[in-house]
Amino acid sequence: MAPVTPPTAPPPSVRPALIPPAPTVQQPPVVVGPIVSRPEPARTPPPPSIRGGATTPPPGVAPQAAGASPRRVSVRDVPSQPPPAADPAKINDPTLLRDAVRAKVVLGDFGAADRLLAGRKGSEADAELDAISAWVRANLDARPDAALETLGLLLHKNPRCEYALYYRGLVLKRAGEPKAALRDFVTLAKQNPRHGRALLEIQELRRVVEGWRD
Repeated sequence: MAPVTPPTAPPPSVRPALIPPAPTVQQPPVVVGPIVSRPEPARTPPPPSIRGGATTPPPGVAPQAAGASPRRVSVRDVPSQPPPAADPAKINDPTLLRDAVRAKVVLGDFGAADRLLAGRKGSEADAELDAISAWVRANLDARPDAALETLGLLLHKNPRCEYALYYRGLVLKRAGEPKAALRDFVTLAKQNPRHGRALLEIQELRRVVEGWRD
């Protein structure tokens, strides 16, 4: 009887190799963009006749009475341009007129001041406006004769009129007569020592007159 040979183990190279599992590949998240919805086309409202509502007439066209048959609006019924606005140069309130004229004179806009003064009533007795008007005309005209005549009449009626003294001094200064202008400003300062503009004119004109003496 032949001896039994025990089974031999296979060599290491023959042993089945253990294959590791393949690594899991993470897929990038799928980004879904915003859902873009197409806007619905604008719906044109039906004409008033289909809707059954009341029609609103254009500006300047009188509305129709209730229950009246619809009337077609012609192009001639619609005004081509709005009515003209009130003239801003015509100010009826004397106080507002004085303030507006003073503002224009301070800015040196004598043309606008003259237009404002042209809208005042001729029967108004306002010494300040009369004096300012003379000063405005003196700046617009080449010769100051008319302005000096107006201011002289104001001083003839009221020798202590501060407005006439001040603006006559300005007209004389502008006409190249500093001595006569200085006299008016000195007279005004004696009547009203707090008249700051007259005091400034006195200081300036005295330097001019004293410079002539030197």
